[in-house]
Amino acid sequence: MKKNQVKDRFILFTLVCFCLVSSMLALKRNFSPSVQASSELKKYNKCANIKVWKIAELRWNEVVKEEFKIVRTLFSPRNQSDVNYAYRGPKYYLTRPELTPYERTNRLVGKIDRGLDSKIIIFNNETKVDRPVVLSSDGHAVAPRSDGGVWLISANKILQYDLYGNLKRLVTNPGGTRLISVNDNGAWILSLTHAWFLDSNGTVQGSWLWNGFHNSIGINKSLCRLEGKSIRCLEPNGKESFSQFDWMQSTPRGSLLFLSTDTILVGDRYQLYRYEKNGTDDKLVLYNAGLTAQGEAFVSIQSDDNWSDVCISNGTSRRILSSYDNPSFKSPTHPGLQVVAVDEDRTLVYAFDKAIWYKGSKLESSFLVNEEIYRSKILPYSWLMPISQNSISVRALDETIVVSSSGSTGIAIIGLKWE
Repeated sequence: MKKNQVKDRFILFTLVCFCLVSSMLALKRNFSPSVQASSELKKYNKCANIKVWKIAELRWNEVVKEEFKIVRTLFSPRNQSDVNYAYRGPKYYLTRPELTPYERTNRLVGKIDRGLDSKIIIFNNETKVDRPVVLSSDGHAVAPRSDGGVWLISANKILQYDLYGNLKRLVTNPGGTRLISVNDNGAWILSLTHAWFLDSNGTVQGSWLWNGFHNSIGINKSLCRLEGKSIRCLEPNGKESFSQFDWMQSTPRGSLLFLSTDTILVGDRYQLYRYEKNGTDDKLVLYNAGLTAQGEAFVSIQSDDNWSDVCISNGTSRRILSSYDNPSFKSPTHPGLQVVAVDEDRTLVYAFDKAIWYKGSKLESSFLVNEEIYRSKILPYSWLMPISQNSISVRALDETIVVSSSGSTGIAIIGLKWE
């Protein structure tokens, strides 16, 4: 009888231990983000094929004021159907002014949307001044000219400014709400259904039916868009041309960004795809960009679902664990922790309620984030790219990808290029 009691107690003890261990593993799996699983970072990265550099910087309160706007995060409840949605971290966060870059033939223009206080920034080294030209305007579309000036749509007028910010010409707007730069100081005017050609002297030609408001670019003087493995172009005289690219191994995804005789670059927001005539296909998912505490440009790009590669303009790079698996996030799926700051060998990653400082390949500190912590320990250091789909521009001359980012010291214009 005693032997049976001992045996029964041993079995009961074993079952209790098994249940406790299982419960602890389940709790860890359900409530601990995967970033806690390892403090070691992989040493290898793929930045060797990416060149990064700083094109320009607008420091706060010199050209643009550092003003904050309160924004709801992407995953905060928006309506009654979302009230049961599990949410962690700040429900609101602060955003700095953001700049959308427009690049053409090595001429750079930026647009800052802040309601009635919107600004057009003309960057041009030929002015021989340190400060760029700033135009206060309610214009909702802008296109750089080859001579360093800009075309600007404002209500029912199209305005031409020179590189010094002087108003040179007023043209009646035929009905467009978007401008696309082309060679020889021209531009295309687009509505949702039509296109007009604007030459260097302000003469408008057209209109022609055109279905490509969101996904067209200027090539030489033509207006072009991608259609499967083909490119359809509209000439200034209204004639259309159609080019087939049978050498492409797969059908491109996204909007046309760049075209040469042997290379096609397309993009969908910050996902970029590069196709070459020699059969090489490449993909670049751009997570974030900014400046280090030392003033170097950096970009973080996807390595795989769990890791991000950080490429820095001084030639160094690092690979950072960026996975954030949390079962409380049902839908939509979040891409993971974002690299938001780089300071020498230290890297700050953040998402929702989780932030980590890495020092080299070691986890230096990890902390939970609420609104107060976000504003005191994340915001003063962080850099973020705009979330607008039109925040990438590609230089027509050499395939340079131009992005902007707003952060602790100002607005940075950053170039990156496949090598």
